[in-house]
Amino acid sequence: MDAVILGVQGLLAPLPLREKPAQNPDSISVLRAAIRDLSEVTPVVLLDSGPADDLESWAQSTGVAPLTVFRLWTGRLGGQAKAPSRLPFRFVSRRLDIDCCQSLYVGCDDGTLEAARRSGCGTWDVRQQPDPGVPDEVVGVVEWLLESAPRQAE
Repeated sequence: MDAVILGVQGLLAPLPLREKPAQNPDSISVLRAAIRDLSEVTPVVLLDSGPADDLESWAQSTGVAPLTVFRLWTGRLGGQAKAPSRLPFRFVSRRLDIDCCQSLYVGCDDGTLEAARRSGCGTWDVRQQPDPGVPDEVVGVVEWLLESAPRQAE
C-alpha cells in the first residue's frame, strides 16, 4: 500500500467539525496518535467532500494537518469532483505519483467509496469488517480510533 486516503466526516471527525478541540481534548489526542501511527507506516491523505473551510480549519486545529502528506477537500475542485466522480482519486494519484490501485480509501461515505472503487483504489467501508487485503496495521489503527473516539449521535 503506497498511501492511505482517509475520509474525515464520520470517521475522523465523528464530532461536529466546528467543535473546538479544547472541548474534547481526549478525542483529539486519540485522533493525533492514530494518524501519527498510521503515517509511520504509509503516507496519509485526508479527502472529504464537506465544507472546505471547515475541514481545513478542523485539520489545523486538531493538529492532524502536519501529520498528512496531502489534504484534498473536493469542494475546491468544483462540481465535476462530486461523488461518484473519480477525479479526486486521480488528483491524489497524480499528486503523490502513485497508481490508484496502490492506495486504499478508508471511510464511510457511500458516494466517495463508490468513486474510490471506480478509480481502482482499494476500499474499506468502516461500517463493515475489512477485506483480507486491508493491511493489519491500517485495521489496527482505524479500529483503535473508532473504539476510542466518542461518536456523534446518528
